[in-house]
This record gives sequence, C-alpha cells and structure tokens, in this order.
Amino acid sequence: MTIKDAVKSVVFRSQTLARITNELYTLYVRRSELKGLLHEWQARRKPAPDGFRIPPGRLMHLVAGTSNIDWFFKSGKAGADSIRSALDKAGRPYSSLNDVLDWGCGCGRVLRHLMETKGPRLFGCDYNRALIKWSASAYSGVKFSNNEINPPLPYPDNSFDLAYGLSIFTHLPAGLQTAWIMELCRIIRPGGFALITFHGEHYLPQLTPSEAQVFRSGQLVVREHNLAGSNICGTYCSDKFVRQLARASGFEVVLFEPEGAKGNPRQNLYLLQKR
Repeated sequence: MTIKDAVKSVVFRSQTLARITNELYTLYVRRSELKGLLHEWQARRKPAPDGFRIPPGRLMHLVAGTSNIDWFFKSGKAGADSIRSALDKAGRPYSSLNDVLDWGCGCGRVLRHLMETKGPRLFGCDYNRALIKWSASAYSGVKFSNNEINPPLPYPDNSFDLAYGLSIFTHLPAGLQTAWIMELCRIIRPGGFALITFHGEHYLPQLTPSEAQVFRSGQLVVREHNLAGSNICGTYCSDKFVRQLARASGFEVVLFEPEGAKGNPRQNLYLLQKR
C-alpha cells in the first residue's frame, strides 16, 4: 500500500467514525424527545397526588433538567417542607404569614405543596413567560407575574412576609446577586424573611484549584456568566460570602443549614430576616 492509499484509508475511517458518532448522537436526542413525550402522555393519564395538573415534560425539563414526574412531585414537596421547617425554627410558622412570594416559581414545583396551608396569600413570578402562562392556568388562587432577568419585581415596597428562591442564586453572577438580594429586601416587610439557597462547601471537589482558591477567599465562583439565569450558569460560594451579601443589603442570617435545601439536594439553605 502506498502512502497515498494509507492516508485515504485513515481519512475514510475517520469520516466513517464521525458519521457513526453523529448518528448515535441523533438517536440519543430522539430517545430523549420520545422519553419526554412519554412523560407527557403519562401525566395526562395519571393525576398528581395533590390533585393539580402535572406540567408538560418540556417545562419540567426546562426548570430542573429532567422530566421525571416522580422526582418533580417528591422534590417539590421536600422543598415546601424545608420552607416550613426553617420558619418553625425561626419561631414564625408558615401558617402565620399573610403574603408569600415564590421568586422563580417555574411551573409550581414547590408552590403547589404550599397551597394546602390555609391563610397565606401566594404569589409567583418568573422571567420565563411560558412557565408563568402554564402556572396561571394550573393554580387558581395564586397571583402570577412576569419579571426580567434584572430587577425590579412588579410589587410595591414591603409587600411580603416571605419571599423564597430555591436554586436561583445558584445561577446568578455577582452583579445580579447583589441586585436581587437588594430587591428582595425592598419587597419584604420589616421583620419578614427571605429564604434562599446556594452551592456551598459540598461542591468544592468539583472546582478547579484556582476556583477553590477564589471560593475560600470569600468570593463568588461563576461559570458561564454569559448564560445568567439558566441551569448552565453555575455559581459557588462560601458561608462567608453569603453573610457579607446579606449584611450589605439589610438582612440578618437567622438560620443556616448546610445542605439543608431538601428539594434541591446538597444546596445550603439560608433564612434571612429583614432588619
């Protein structure tokens, strides 16, 4: 075999491998799409235990990276239980609140499990209009609004006793973190609470040595900052960073539970009180 023939053979094999790789990837994408359609079909046939509709698979996947119905329901309930537990520990039971905001409500993963408690008036907001449109059609009695990736929210000052955002700050770069913590402080009543979660020490092994150094110095580690607000953008920070962020915006940390966000496993949970 000549050198020319050998080169042709290598090129042919490379092209064949590339075609096979592309075909396998196409099959994987189609399998994922079919799986999502299957979940949607199952959702239409089987009502959720709480009696509410189950969102289409594409919406569940949009907010959580999975369209698994069982996970959607169980993790949402765990998130609601975490909120109730944190407030009980602070001496302010959820049932005693008047106005509550689910900031970044998505398609109601957590909110639907809080609706069973009579008393608090529930509000939900999100910057994704498709999610808000679906939620508004599914959960009667809850007031939904759209917002943008940047503040402000469409609410007057001192509107809420509690605003909670689960796995929201975990996808916001530094500038937006500062802007949003101040906005939450604006809309929460004096003595009211913000409950938020962060990627903390559990994620240190996943960081590069230079990122870990930034983390330990008390600064925010940000990946894919240009995709802020999406699941692709990831942020990681120490307890020191969160406490500095809270103090600078007018909050006091009244509860810190490492990996305490049960509906968002491994995330640190903070309950902040407006001074």
